[in-house]
Amino acid sequence: MVKTKIKRLFRESELDLIMNKTTSQRDRSLFSFYYLFGCRRQEALNMLREDIFIKDDMLCAIITVQKRKNGEHQVCVNNDSTYAKTIIEYIKNIPVGKKIWNISGRHALRILKQILPNGYIHRFRHTRLTKLAELHATEFQLQAWAGWIDTRPAKYYVLKSSALIKELGKSVR
Repeated sequence: MVKTKIKRLFRESELDLIMNKTTSQRDRSLFSFYYLFGCRRQEALNMLREDIFIKDDMLCAIITVQKRKNGEHQVCVNNDSTYAKTIIEYIKNIPVGKKIWNISGRHALRILKQILPNGYIHRFRHTRLTKLAELHATEFQLQAWAGWIDTRPAKYYVLKSSALIKELGKSVR
């Protein structure tokens, strides 16, 4: 029997705790960005002000994937969520050409750990991608969203989606 590590998602109560206990607007917007866009730690921390913009009532981000060449991809989300509004409010004060979040990855993790001792930055990504799979995103949509070169990582999310399995189980008679 092969042991698999089950990755735990952030619960809504944990996300609320993170947002409510985070004291700085910068940190709250960073954690909102991690959750909303599901990007990797350094992908967010390396972003410049011009990498986030509003287009057709959507909050869009040009995310540069660090692990491959020509790794830019654009992700857009509905801009009326609380998380999107938090990001929009924060970036208004950031001049073009400047980093959005002038913070190290270690410091971001330290802030998260003070609020939620079992919190890890990558859990934001895992939570977002799992939620997308539960919304019936295809492997190719997950691949495009996450900036993966192939669909193998996306298969994990589609196959492990408890909502999809539960939905399928309801149809069995």
